[in-house]
Amino acid sequence: MNRHRLFSCLLLLFLLASCGREKEEYGEEYIPGFDDNQSARKGIDMDETTLYIKEWEHQIVYCADVETGDLYPLCAKPDCDHKNVKCNAQIPLNPGLCYYQDRLIASDGVKVRYLRMDGSGSEEIGKFADAEYTGTMCESIVHRGYAYTGNTLFGNNEVAAKIMRLSIESGESEVVFELSWPYGETGIVQGFGIGNLCGNGSKVYFTANHKEGEEIRTEIYCFDTKKGKTSRIYEGAWQWATCLRNGKWYWQTETGVYCWNPETEEERCLYAFAEYPGWKEYMEIYQDGFIIREYDPVVLRFYDWEGNPVAQMDFPATEPMHFSVEGNFDSYLVCRYLKEDKKNYSYAVMDTGRLGEASPEWIFFEFEE
Repeated sequence: MNRHRLFSCLLLLFLLASCGREKEEYGEEYIPGFDDNQSARKGIDMDETTLYIKEWEHQIVYCADVETGDLYPLCAKPDCDHKNVKCNAQIPLNPGLCYYQDRLIASDGVKVRYLRMDGSGSEEIGKFADAEYTGTMCESIVHRGYAYTGNTLFGNNEVAAKIMRLSIESGESEVVFELSWPYGETGIVQGFGIGNLCGNGSKVYFTANHKEGEEIRTEIYCFDTKKGKTSRIYEGAWQWATCLRNGKWYWQTETGVYCWNPETEEERCLYAFAEYPGWKEYMEIYQDGFIIREYDPVVLRFYDWEGNPVAQMDFPATEPMHFSVEGNFDSYLVCRYLKEDKKNYSYAVMDTGRLGEASPEWIFFEFEE
């Protein structure tokens, strides 16, 4: 066999192997929002032009049209004031929202329900197996027909965590993974337990934070939905804002923003914080990279996935300590902020595809008192 034929055969084998891996992960066709989901979305989600927001004061789901600027509750009940549990758009405290396959799914870490898109109310789908209400915020996603959540319980001598999933069609539920850590005299810390769920193809990933002596450590686990097995793929320093993009992991620690390549196991720093620990700078994610958010005053600095600066802008928040980036949907960046003397949060949306413009336009949504 000459070298040209050998090269052609090797190239063909590589392409076939690549196609096989792609089909194994995504099937015949990749579907955004079905094959990749992140739990960093905090009570909001979006379809093509409508942002679904949980209004915090009365726990009502609103629809925000980013093309017209209209804001209205997902409730068709006549004469409803949208301020109590009788409102069709009312959902329990601290749910995760997911717009999935033309349905709006809400999960509070124990029960899962869907809201009818015609504003006629909600319907319970089911309850997670062995789930209990806790004081911790439960992360949740809906991925490939299942709602996933993490539950963390604190006992006398240990922290017990579990990952559960529930079929959004049948309501049947199961525990897919459990783990525990002793904490004894080291106490309970913020961020302890399960967090940062991420669905990508046939895999569901999650992080688990725990203490080893006085040091906080983070582990990343992978649940293979086809094999029904969970394996640990990473263990290192305490991290948050963890996300998977383009086959690589990005996260923030106390010292900066890092990228980890699971194939080469290389971990490199993309951005180092000026102070240690970096409590005044926080990593957020947008469509084309990451954001470093500062506060008092609020400044957003945009970087690409390699850590190169892209843009910088101030945000007119009157209460800087009550500002957060809530999520990114396609190119829409969603921020939540509190105005002075206001009880309820307002929202601002920007198309990050227009970052190159001199002054990108924000669309503001403010709830009535």
